[in-house]
Amino acid sequence: ILFCNALRSVGIAARVAGTPAWYGNTTQGNHNWVEVYDKEKENWKFLEPSPSLSEVDTLEKNPCKRWFCSKSRYPSTKVYAAGMTKKQHTTHFPLAWEWDCKDVPAIERTQNYTDICG
Repeated sequence: ILFCNALRSVGIAARVAGTPAWYGNTTQGNHNWVEVYDKEKENWKFLEPSPSLSEVDTLEKNPCKRWFCSKSRYPSTKVYAAGMTKKQHTTHFPLAWEWDCKDVPAIERTQNYTDICG
């Protein structure tokens, strides 16, 4: 969330994305990352800015080189991107730590990740 807000503070459109449960199984854990809007290509790209990576992640990096981008994960793993208002979005971002909470509006992005990673 901090990285996403830092990007926004300098005028870069960014949002938090992620999965509440790998393979749809809550015992498999959750993960979040950042999507950044590419104005030139008019689409959202994702970054994995993890301190454990040996190289810096960039928007030009092949998305299939990221550890979570593999066809075995999708479409059974559902992906969501946080939205700004409930008026604009009809679904919610499931929170792995509070399953009953429906307060975070979201866009369901599973098909996008299935297309890219599958």
